[in-house]
Amino acid sequence: MGDTLFWTGQAVGALAAMLGVLAFQMPRRTPMLATLGASALAWSLHFLLLAAPAAAGINLVTALRNFCGIRLRAPALALLFIAFYVAAAVIGWKNIWDLLPLAAVVLGTLSVFRLEGLAARSGFLAGSLLWVIYNTYVGSIAGVVVMLADAGSNARFILRAMASDRAPR
Repeated sequence: MGDTLFWTGQAVGALAAMLGVLAFQMPRRTPMLATLGASALAWSLHFLLLAAPAAAGINLVTALRNFCGIRLRAPALALLFIAFYVAAAVIGWKNIWDLLPLAAVVLGTLSVFRLEGLAARSGFLAGSLLWVIYNTYVGSIAGVVVMLADAGSNARFILRAMASDRAPR
């Protein structure tokens, strides 16, 4: 991969990262999911530029999932999006490492459509940690940084909620 393409991908990743960090600072569900949707679109372009097509496709599905999750919470949607994720991973499959983002987004999907409060934040936390490993593998500098930040933000929300006996929304 040429240096220009690599650094352009890193710049797009930095934008996606900023949106992702901003999203997990939002205590309310709707603005958090809208910002996460915009972030996922930027991540998709980032992964295309890093020649990681499975992650790019998975992020396109994530954007759609997050935007739909603002208004819809039907259990059937969770299953539909999981099927879309599997299809995106199969279409973009390069190697076994592509299972990590797939597992991460399945956790995120369950968090968006089936879980609330601490359980949802815990799902987001676990997914972020899986992305850290994958991003390290594909060379996504911004991906590693933002997923560590997302993990830290979600852990902070979880710990604060546990300390105050109140689950985040």
